Amino acid sequence: MRRKRTQFVTVLLVATSLFEFAASNAAAQLPGSNIIPTNRLIQWNPGTTVGVPGGIPTSRTQCLTPECTAVTKAAVALMTDLTSAVSLLQAAINSAPAGTYVFVPSGKWLIDSQLAIPQGKDSITLRGAGAGTTVFDCRTNTCIFVGTGSDYTWSWPTTGNIVTSYAADAVSGGTTLTVADSSAFAVNQLVKFAVTNDASVPVISVAGFDRTRGQMTRVVAKTGNSLTVFPPIYGFERFGSLGAKVNVAQLQVNSVGIEDLTLDGSNGAVTFGIWFEQTYGSWIKNVTVTHSSNYEVFLNDSLNCEIRHSRLDTLNHSGTNGAGLLMNNASGCLIEDNIIREAFPDIEINFGSAGNVIAYNFINNSDGSIGIDSNHGPHNSFNLFEGNVAHNLMSDGYFGGNSEDTIFRNLLHGNGVVPTDTLTWCLSLKRFTRNVSLVGNILGSMMHTSRCDAYGQPNIGNGGSSGTAQPSVGNYWADWRPNTGTTISGTLTGISDQFHGTITLSSGTLTVGQAPALWLKTGTAPATYVIVGTVNGNSVAVDSSPWAVALPALNTSLQIWAGAGGFQELDLDVEATTLKKGNDFVPTGIPASETLGTALPQSLYLTAKPTWFGTLVWPPFDPTAANVSYDAIPAGYRYVHGGEAPGIARPQPPTGVKVVR
Repeated sequence: MRRKRTQFVTVLLVATSLFEFAASNAAAQLPGSNIIPTNRLIQWNPGTTVGVPGGIPTSRTQCLTPECTAVTKAAVALMTDLTSAVSLLQAAINSAPAGTYVFVPSGKWLIDSQLAIPQGKDSITLRGAGAGTTVFDCRTNTCIFVGTGSDYTWSWPTTGNIVTSYAADAVSGGTTLTVADSSAFAVNQLVKFAVTNDASVPVISVAGFDRTRGQMTRVVAKTGNSLTVFPPIYGFERFGSLGAKVNVAQLQVNSVGIEDLTLDGSNGAVTFGIWFEQTYGSWIKNVTVTHSSNYEVFLNDSLNCEIRHSRLDTLNHSGTNGAGLLMNNASGCLIEDNIIREAFPDIEINFGSAGNVIAYNFINNSDGSIGIDSNHGPHNSFNLFEGNVAHNLMSDGYFGGNSEDTIFRNLLHGNGVVPTDTLTWCLSLKRFTRNVSLVGNILGSMMHTSRCDAYGQPNIGNGGSSGTAQPSVGNYWADWRPNTGTTISGTLTGISDQFHGTITLSSGTLTVGQAPALWLKTGTAPATYVIVGTVNGNSVAVDSSPWAVALPALNTSLQIWAGAGGFQELDLDVEATTLKKGNDFVPTGIPASETLGTALPQSLYLTAKPTWFGTLVWPPFDPTAANVSYDAIPAGYRYVHGGEAPGIARPQPPTGVKVVR
């Protein structure tokens, strides 16, 4: 009974905080709306709409079960990397009551199979003695997995979940969705909202997939035919004529933290250092993840996560299929005050991630490759990038587009930092990017002799283009029309084996090396992807063996989506829809056309200087007095000057110290 009472009080407090949030913000002016149109802004509020609701808990008590005590009294061999510690640590995690933390003392702990904090283990923390003091020697595919992948296909319920109307809810501050049947949903469950692609934006997938735009949210109230969700549906006012649906996470994990330790993948093939999936209100704080093979941290299908005062540093490989931080379908997350470096890219955002704040992080690749990739898989929206020090930011356009992102008061300097300065671009918004607000940034450095920003080029790795496209004036890509979709079609007229055949095109063109997606004209899913071999007129040789998926039957009629190698025109609507105000393009200054004429807000999500800034100046970047200093933010200061000793309170940075490149 006591546990039930605690849960009731927690739910009541959450409900009360949502009510207070709604009441205080119902008529509030959105920060930045004196410069940025309100239909590009949302409420980014730490502790409510972004980050852990109510903030990261600090009152959890140490777990004292026999299994947890066994960790604190572990044999020397378990604490010195000689014997696998997984069974010992997993037993402690499994035993920990809600509201406690599992303490892992100083030492080096061998992790040779996955540690899991699964469904049913809400409200626990895995805590070390400090990053660099408690070290996990990770030698497994995923070192720490938090959550569950049970609903990765988001297929439940199968009926009754089509959204037919939207309404702002004054009580919760969320959105009420009308559906035919809410019986499959319960209060506090995570849901995925997805809306049909809007050709007028356009929301496009180069492989033909629909419902690429959406977000994660959570049920806070329901009736028989309605669901009230919070955070609200971002931009729902424009979705009324589009088909949308909600699907529920049947299992999830809530309020789990990982704190004060280091994960080192140097001695093993670690695809994921830390993986969150179907989690709510969970966090990573003061954690170092280093030398993973592919991804240091992965946030997937999750809501209100937080990563702060951490270091994601140096992948074990270069090239594709890697990132310091990978975000897929993550919403309302707060990524704040971290060092993220030497990964390609340092941050990658994908697949309907929306409403996130990425702020005051120090980000760098010494070779100048991508720092922040705001869009690799479509369609992300309403993400705020504020106060970051990064060499560059790209919306890469590879699989599709994104929209309504805000890039505010960042230093995008266009240089690698170490071992030597490497001159590079600072901003590239590629095809399909729409309605970005670029306000109050410092772009470039004194090393640049011309502007380092670019708009509308085709996919990542391609700075050239062939012709132009501008859908707003009816000039579309050769591969796509808003009323018909793909313009490429054909018939599979020859098969030499299950993976190799010949397509005879009836419309459109393909080129050697392209990787289009084949859709059945009568089907609802792609048959397969193929690699284009030889092209002779309208006869195209194709190979599906890289995907190990057989070609469809002979004489099958096909719709063919061009894939990443299509859509090669310069997209003129990228720059046309980008709001540019008050940006200092070093060394030339603020263009006359970008003069603000009004006060630049200090922040779009913070109401005052955060305490963790110490004596550093805040806001750190003022385009009217450009400060091209990597250590103007706490994360950059830690990087430049060495950081804090474990277990010691953060020192107050001295005033006025600058490292200028």
